[in-house]
Amino acid sequence: MVKDLNQSTRGFALRWVVCAVGLAGVVGAFLFVQREHDRHGAPGGQPAQVKTAHPAAPDVETAQSVRKMDEQRLAEDIDRVLKSVAAGENVSAEDLRSVIAVSERLRGPDDASLGPLFTALAAKQRDAGETAEAEVHLRRAMTVSEQACGLESPDVAAPLRLLVPLLAEAGRLDEALPLARRALNIHEKTVGLESIEAAEDRNTLGLILRAAGQRAEAESTLRRAVGIVQEKFGTEDIRLGHYLHSLALVYQDAGRLDEAESTLRRAVEIGENTYTPDQPDTCAWRATLARVLHVRGNLEEAERLYRRNVTLAEERGATDEAARVMPLNNLAILLYDTHRLPEAQRTAQHAVEIATRTLGEGSPQTRVCAQTLRSITEALVPPIETPPPR
Repeated sequence: MVKDLNQSTRGFALRWVVCAVGLAGVVGAFLFVQREHDRHGAPGGQPAQVKTAHPAAPDVETAQSVRKMDEQRLAEDIDRVLKSVAAGENVSAEDLRSVIAVSERLRGPDDASLGPLFTALAAKQRDAGETAEAEVHLRRAMTVSEQACGLESPDVAAPLRLLVPLLAEAGRLDEALPLARRALNIHEKTVGLESIEAAEDRNTLGLILRAAGQRAEAESTLRRAVGIVQEKFGTEDIRLGHYLHSLALVYQDAGRLDEAESTLRRAVEIGENTYTPDQPDTCAWRATLARVLHVRGNLEEAERLYRRNVTLAEERGATDEAARVMPLNNLAILLYDTHRLPEAQRTAQHAVEIATRTLGEGSPQTRVCAQTLRSITEALVPPIETPPPR
């Protein structure tokens, strides 16, 4: 479920995640302040001689001028940071921390610019696996944005959208659910009930409801999202595939496999025709369709889809080696179910080796693959016959 959540939000979050530029402007501001400080009032130095009846006034004016220029440089830096969102530029967490530190020093801890900056830093930390730190900064971003922009500002929804899947991944659904509803409520009030932002929030909310076992509301929520996206972008838009996949998962959970299969075939068709067959989203939808076919007993087509995902992942090569892990694991399970145990064991072993090398032994995917391999290996070992009692 978390993987589905991340897939549904990662693209959307890009528009809210702030990418920073280099620190040249900030460093320049620091150097400028230091030079002015040395010239006009360094400890032990002599202030410049000014012919005036009020010798302190020029120093005050100079300090104010320095601060004004410092503020201007900071404003320019933050402006470049915010504009870089659309460009998709990358930035290190260290650079973001530096910009935040300067902003806090010059503007105070509650300045509105800190909201998107903390959100950007949290996104970096989330991607690096630093989830506790990411949560702290997302909550700080929410607090700053609430105080500066109001409780129903879209600036508050931005960190909410990142915090919800973070909480869901940790199994904290009771916390994630009201926050997901809040993000949806903000966008419905500010940009409209039928806006794409509201549709995105509905998709996230629907997946949270699904994980919480509230299938009826999850289905109605996701159906509404599908309708909004289809109305705005048409029936062949790649964005629609994400929403169809989410809805199909609810059908699958409810055992409504006819509806799940037809919905997934539509999503895969969109991915094949308007995206590319080897893209992660298309492969994920294909894998879900294969699992439904597997459960329904259509093993031949399921195997074909599993093998296609393995082949496409292999063609991408070393650039995305971890993408081979779950396709191999899925194929191994089907081979096990069709009693081809030696081939199943080799396939599962391959998946474990790649997962351990690329993701680490503690990765959830590695653990899943290891369990698959154990089950297959145990099935290969003949049972020990116990002699009958004499």
